[in-house]
Amino acid sequence: MYQDISYAPVLLLYSSRFGQSRTIAERLAGHLNSSGHICTLQNIEKLVTLAQPLDNYAAIVIVASIRYGHFHRRVKAFVQQNLAALNQKLSVFVPVCLIARRQEKRQIETNSYTRKLLAKTGWKPSIISITAGALRYPIYNFFDRFMVRLIMVMMKGDTDTSREYEYTDWEQVHMLAQQIHQQLGTQMPQKTEQANQPLSE
Repeated sequence: MYQDISYAPVLLLYSSRFGQSRTIAERLAGHLNSSGHICTLQNIEKLVTLAQPLDNYAAIVIVASIRYGHFHRRVKAFVQQNLAALNQKLSVFVPVCLIARRQEKRQIETNSYTRKLLAKTGWKPSIISITAGALRYPIYNFFDRFMVRLIMVMMKGDTDTSREYEYTDWEQVHMLAQQIHQQLGTQMPQKTEQANQPLSE
């Protein structure tokens, strides 16, 4: 369908509580646009209708923050409602959480929040990139500031509530964009009769 990798359309959905996941999604879209892809960026929490049907996209990327151990309910709902398409296409999941500021927590084996969502929905993303988020103490309300600081005390993290801390590894985001670009290249159908034959696993 998309013979030219440079024009493969990508749907990029995000769920962001305090803005960092949206920033990550925007940066990812910028890298993909620079590679020639056409990215559609939408907020999954406010999603009513898609700009185009899912079948029109070569890849679907979901960037979603984890808040107090949970993803937003609209993330789970979207995955459940579109599970067949997500498991058939190139689909990418980018969970964003504070514990991922530690390298060892960026693996699916050590991130229980991500494992739980995938187990409950049956989604099998082509790529999973667990990414560190940010602390926005100054913009939190009293409850969030208290709870997040308490969590950070227990995790021996940053606790100065007058400051913001960004943990996102932007090189990781850039490398993810390159990986998506390369995967789209390998998934482009060939101009031969072999294109419609099933791929070996």
